Amino acid sequence: MIASASWDDEVSLKAQVWVWDPRSGKPMWMPGGQNRVVSAVVFSPDGTLIVSASWDTTIWLRER
Repeated sequence: MIASASWDDEVSLKAQVWVWDPRSGKPMWMPGGQNRVVSAVVFSPDGTLIVSASWDTTIWLRER
């Protein structure tokens, strides 16, 4: 899996985290929740959580 996050505060898809299947190149799922630019996204060491940080001063933990 690969995770990415939007950075551009001007686009309509801002504040999005995407989780991708590297084999197909297609998105697997898109957790929601943050309201501004998502500036960081990372998997936990065991791969069970995705953590994202946003300019709205929130940090989200999501189970994959």
